[in-house]
Amino acid sequence: MSLLISILILLSIDLYIILIVAISIGWFKIKETSINNDLQDINTFSIIIPFKNEASNLTPLLKDLSQLNYSVSNYEIIFVNDDSVDDSVELISKYISSNNLSWLLLSSSGGKKKAIEKAINKAQNKYIISIDADCRIPDGILKAYNTTLIKRETKMISGPVAFYSNNRIFGQLLELEFISLIGSGAGSIGIEKPIMMNAANMLFERKLAIEASNKVYNDKTKSGDDIFLMHFLIEKYGANEIQFLKNKDAIISTKAPTNVTELIKQRIRWTAKARHYKINFTSIAALIVLFLNFIFMISFFMMFLPEYSTLFLFIFIVKTIIDLPLLFSTASFLGQKNRLILLPLLQFIYPFYIVTTAFAGLLSKESWEK
Repeated sequence: MSLLISILILLSIDLYIILIVAISIGWFKIKETSINNDLQDINTFSIIIPFKNEASNLTPLLKDLSQLNYSVSNYEIIFVNDDSVDDSVELISKYISSNNLSWLLLSSSGGKKKAIEKAINKAQNKYIISIDADCRIPDGILKAYNTTLIKRETKMISGPVAFYSNNRIFGQLLELEFISLIGSGAGSIGIEKPIMMNAANMLFERKLAIEASNKVYNDKTKSGDDIFLMHFLIEKYGANEIQFLKNKDAIISTKAPTNVTELIKQRIRWTAKARHYKINFTSIAALIVLFLNFIFMISFFMMFLPEYSTLFLFIFIVKTIIDLPLLFSTASFLGQKNRLILLPLLQFIYPFYIVTTAFAGLLSKESWEK
């Protein structure tokens, strides 16, 4: 094995270990909380839900929203339609009118960011909670946010999200992978080096969003409002203005992709945002993970060379040992600990898929979808 190759391999492994250990420490630093029902519902929220052709997902969402456990006068719900061609608008309109609700239904055009901006401009309350239209929402989510803000008021809060699937192996693998993303995002917040947010469950000050409007909602990118708002906040106010809501009563669940094609398209959309990132901890962390997985993938094809015969197994073992504490704790928090049985399979598949989608995403065009 040449000296240069040895150095690159050891460097990639060492950087990955440092990154994951730091993020794991961040995760364990965040204390799990619970709702304090003795606290008054003093904070006011505007729940905004942009949607495009989500008719198949709206019925359970509408039911969840109608059962929120919070003072009705202290929250509002705003739906924003972005050129849907299915029955989404009719479904929401009918539900609002038949239940005599004061929810707002707006129309927008020009993509998800424009839809979000329109809702923010229309919102009346101090805090915005962003939710995707294909989610299921726990009835205590507003009380969870309220409890957290009373304990420590910040400008942005990342809420927990879990994938749910049809329980086949493919779906369970996606749930496990998403567990790693949630743990990594939360852990990075715990060390005040946030790397990601998820618009499916995210709170931010309305005033912050208005301030960031030109940079976040009026730029050339079609998506990434969550990440770019996070970057704006960090640059102007510091990472200590972000916290993670480690509360089981705030876990929003969303459908996992149902097939490989849907998965690849989703991951390419996510990765496509990265080419617009500035050089920061988000981009550095992404490069470290990508580099390690690239070497991991290459080592598989080199197993039959005597000089590299044990490299794949070595990286596999080291990566699994380093990943396991964070995965185990995050899976326990999300109630998905049984998914860990598939970790060896995911570790084997992951390098091939993450490297492929990363390069495809960097070369692709962006679309509206989340």
